[in-house]
Amino acid sequence: MRSVAELWRLLRFLAVGGAATLTHLGVATALLLSGAPLPVLAINLVAYLCAFSVSLVGHQRVTFQRRARLPHFIAMSLGGYLGNNLLLLAGLGLDAAPLAAITFATLTTAAITYLVARQWVFRTDYP
Repeated sequence: MRSVAELWRLLRFLAVGGAATLTHLGVATALLLSGAPLPVLAINLVAYLCAFSVSLVGHQRVTFQRRARLPHFIAMSLGGYLGNNLLLLAGLGLDAAPLAAITFATLTTAAITYLVARQWVFRTDYP
């Protein structure tokens, strides 16, 4: 049953994506609460870099159980990071608290990533 397999893949994606998102938010929170003398975008970059490795390894080993097309994964990840930062800046522009803006940006970006990963990065029927 293809639909059952896809459901399990989606659940694995959510688990790995959740771990990467929690890594991102955990690092950002720790840096914000520590009073680190970094701008919010720098904090977001550090958090992103930490979450990147969790995402790559997790999606290769758990979600899709095959190697990613690394250039595609990097492009997807950088696109997500760019979108994340645009949403973060929009949230900050609306006077949202930094952690709320990072949370909103990170969760919104993560929702789009599954479709891109499934249809482009880990696709099995690529020529």
